[in-house]
This record gives sequence, C-alpha cells and structure tokens, in this order.
Amino acid sequence: MCYLRLSPDDYHALCRLCRPHLAFPLDLTAFRQLLLFALSDTRPALAERIAGLDRRHVRLLHDHFAARAAAARSAAQGHGLGPEELRVLREACRCYPATVRFLSPFRANLVNVLREVFPALAEKVRRLSDEQFRRLHEELTRQKRGSA
Repeated sequence: MCYLRLSPDDYHALCRLCRPHLAFPLDLTAFRQLLLFALSDTRPALAERIAGLDRRHVRLLHDHFAARAAAARSAAQGHGLGPEELRVLREACRCYPATVRFLSPFRANLVNVLREVFPALAEKVRRLSDEQFRRLHEELTRQKRGSA
C-alpha cells in the first residue's frame, strides 16, 4: 500500500495546479515536470518534496488528480450539450441577471425563449434534471462572471 500525506495548503495548491492541466492525459514524467516547473517559483519546498518522490508516489498523485479531473469533466458535460449549444445558451443568458433566485421558473422562461429559434436545444434544456440544470447554470454564470 502506498500513501502520501500533504498539508491542506499543499494539497489545495496541487488541486489548483492540476485542474487545468489534466484535461489531456500526461505520462508520469511529463506530470512530474509540470509540477516541478509550476511549483519551483511559488512553492519551492513542495517542488523539492515532489522531486524526491519515487515513481509509485508520483503515480499515486497523478492517478488521484487525473481521476478528479475526469470526474470534473463528466460533471461539466453531464448536461450533454455541445460547444455550439453552450454558446447559444450563454448568449441567451446575457439578458438575465448573474444571480437567479429560482432556477425552475428561469429554466421554463429560457425554454420558451429558445423554443422559437432553437427548438431542439429548448427540448434538451427542458429534459435536463434539476441537478443537471443547476450545474449548467453554474457553468454559464461562472463563465459570465469571468468574461465581465
């Protein structure tokens, strides 16, 4: 059995670092190099610690963060909408406030707005579960805040 103990600060630093970089699979050498390069200036002690890890411990880190990245991707894509459909929804949501108090009426209104021009997309949005729509709404508002 192999384990690795990290302080909460070190773990969160690795989470922030790995999240955007594990969208595509990396081999262990590339993963270690990514960590060392990214941490060398901001967290040199953590970079030193990672440099001293054997292959089993690097694999443990890699597999942990790769699994988290895969789970995040599947949660984000849980709505089953493509990039063009997301773009249309972002445009449609521009006229709404960033915070919506009740998602159910918001979704009903959005479906009605989309029904005329994008009936297939309106139907997809209508069929989403409450949880899927909540995650979709979070994704759209996060992107809306980021672009403002």
